[in-house]
Amino acid sequence: MLFVAIMVFLAWTLSNVVLLAFGSVLVAVLLRHLARILSYWLPLPIGVSLTLVVLGLALLASLFAVSAGARVAEQFDLLWESLPRAVARAREYIASYSWGRDLLEASGPRVGTLVNLATGLAGTLVSALTDAVMVIVVALFLAADPDPYRRGLLHLLPVARRARGAEVLAALDQGL
Repeated sequence: MLFVAIMVFLAWTLSNVVLLAFGSVLVAVLLRHLARILSYWLPLPIGVSLTLVVLGLALLASLFAVSAGARVAEQFDLLWESLPRAVARAREYIASYSWGRDLLEASGPRVGTLVNLATGLAGTLVSALTDAVMVIVVALFLAADPDPYRRGLLHLLPVARRARGAEVLAALDQGL
């Protein structure tokens, strides 16, 4: 029973790491395949193709951010202006019911609650950005030279199963 509890705890604790690793592998496979396609069409080494793919994707992301950034900022400004009116209307609507008045009186705005909400939101945003950067960095390492990682993964298998493990990894690479 204790073993099962420990395993559940470890699975829960390490779930974020497993998801980040899986995301990194997916991005690495995408980058590697795009580099193979470019290398097929242009007589370039895979490393140069990978560099061009990464630079091209970074350029596309930058162009998207520049073109959509102004509109997103404008939408946030409109949201910021209309939010107080929407909150006031929602309060009026809730206050029109007896249970709503009781709820509003019992849960008036507290500075501590607002501060906790703001710090939680900021922490979530920083965590998401950190995770995204980590996925990109690990994916770049995996895409640049996947063979050491593939060999290391195969070394985790018994010697008799390594050939089949290599077949499965090759099928996964194509499938992903």
